[in-house]
Amino acid sequence: MIMFFVDNGWRVFIYNNTGTAGSEGESIRGLIQSVIDLDAALNYVKNSKELNDLPITLAGHSWGGFAVCTVLNYDHNINAVVSFAGYNSGSELFEENGVASVGKRFYMLSKQFSAIEKQLFGDAINFTAIDGINKSGIPVIIVQSSDDDVIKADTTSIYAHRNKITYPHVEIVYFDSEDASGHVCVFCSKGHREYMKWADAGWESYKSKNNNASKIRWAEENNFDKIKANELNKELMERINSIFNNAK
Repeated sequence: MIMFFVDNGWRVFIYNNTGTAGSEGESIRGLIQSVIDLDAALNYVKNSKELNDLPITLAGHSWGGFAVCTVLNYDHNINAVVSFAGYNSGSELFEENGVASVGKRFYMLSKQFSAIEKQLFGDAINFTAIDGINKSGIPVIIVQSSDDDVIKADTTSIYAHRNKITYPHVEIVYFDSEDASGHVCVFCSKGHREYMKWADAGWESYKSKNNNASKIRWAEENNFDKIKANELNKELMERINSIFNNAK
């Protein structure tokens, strides 16, 4: 996706979130951290002589899909946003996963969890993606797949809360039935999904027949094609690029 935008004339600014790869921090801290990190990144861009005169559009997936919409609650000059499989509220998603893990016992500790979140994230715990969208005044694209088993279409996703959207310039792209593309691959092509089914099946077969199987060796022996493995939904991406360009 980075190369898609670069090839279409955009400068792409990326960063590692707190506690990941080269960034400082012992952990990612929590589900709300992504919007705090994005706010910091946008402040960096604002204070950069090289970058601060460029139009800004945001694209994020899952954790990032939450961030790109929720950061609209802050005071930044954003031109357009696309959220892939984003959730509406960190607290809501935490609750869903907590109940799924330990059942109703989760609620015995919910007040303590809320206090910890307040200490970690301050007023940011009250921000939601929907609030940011309604406040934004810019084009927003929400992309969601019906079979997403991480950010569910009918519970925690931004899509699930679409009836609360009051701002009119929001475009929703919903993949269902044969077009359903899951969570990780919500922006990928059908060709990608078919290729990865072949690759996953081939790797599992290879692994079952070889002790200490190496995925790198399997990929080399089977001429694994990284381009096919990362192929985007061209129609979707061109649609997003068009909206982004018109919003500059």
